[in-house]
Amino acid sequence: MGVFFMILGALVLALTVFWLVQLLESKKDGKDGKQEKKYLTISIVAGLVILLGFSGVHFFRAQGNSSSKATQEEFISRGTEALDSTQETTQIQMSSGESGEVTATTEAVDEQLEQSRKQLKEQYGIDSPHSFATGDTTGNWRIATVANGTAPEQYAIEYAKAYLIPAGGDKDGTCVYFIVNYALKTTTKIHIQNNILEVKTTEYVSGEERDAKEIQKGIVYSDNFYDLATGKQYVVESDESAGTKNESDFLTAVRDCTKDSLGKGEKITDISLEGKNLVIKIDMSGADTSIFPVNQIAGTRVGSVTDSILELGDSYYNSWDTITMEFKDIGSIVLKKSDVRDQGYGKFFEYDESVFD
Repeated sequence: MGVFFMILGALVLALTVFWLVQLLESKKDGKDGKQEKKYLTISIVAGLVILLGFSGVHFFRAQGNSSSKATQEEFISRGTEALDSTQETTQIQMSSGESGEVTATTEAVDEQLEQSRKQLKEQYGIDSPHSFATGDTTGNWRIATVANGTAPEQYAIEYAKAYLIPAGGDKDGTCVYFIVNYALKTTTKIHIQNNILEVKTTEYVSGEERDAKEIQKGIVYSDNFYDLATGKQYVVESDESAGTKNESDFLTAVRDCTKDSLGKGEKITDISLEGKNLVIKIDMSGADTSIFPVNQIAGTRVGSVTDSILELGDSYYNSWDTITMEFKDIGSIVLKKSDVRDQGYGKFFEYDESVFD
């Protein structure tokens, strides 16, 4: 009986090697290798069955005829459980990696990904992105071009799931993809950070699709954020029914929330409300400039001061339309409510920190 299992095992081993080689060859030729995967799986399972049978024969011989029927039944039961577990494990599909190693993947996921990309191509005429000709210092930026009347924002989530996420774009935020639409004359950025998808659209500037350093230098048309899991857009909302604060209470709250928003030697000299324009005057003459110049520090203070104001309730948010920040001997900046963004972590102003450079 033992010789029989050895001969049968050798035949199955030969079949396993044969179908493994066939699978690797089909992958090199760009085929899906479904048939080869099927027969390879069958060969592996058959080999495991033979191995278990061979082990069982030796086990019973060693135990001798004195082994009880109950012990034999327990062994067979354990072997069956092990086989069932092995069969579940071998349901994974086999594919060849670049190094020639056999790696595990899920065929269903691959097919779904292929179908998603096919639908994007058929519906919007957009294909897989490619590297920039020059200017990309990260190696993770990609760009695709289309010429249709559909704004990329309408299919940005589908495109991110079809291309950006499979490339690891949802891991550390270093992958940034762009879509240039020649018909609409727009450039759209697709970027994932903390499971939040940013879709920023700017005016297309001729030639920017070739140089990553020149991308999205045009006028900003929109900059929206979406929950990647649900597709829900994060919208800056305010309850209008909350009303507004009277000027005294409003200014008192602004003074209190901004008093610790500056660095040592920096001070807010005046806060006033002119109509619905909140004016904040700041003196940066005592700022520590040993590391950064004062104009760069002022650029960051725009955010630290306004972040505190945006954390106030709806009645305070309804009390102003613009915030003007005047930095003595440096410059000023006017922030509008249209500049307010929300990435799911609270409101903030989107602005260029180099505004005073």
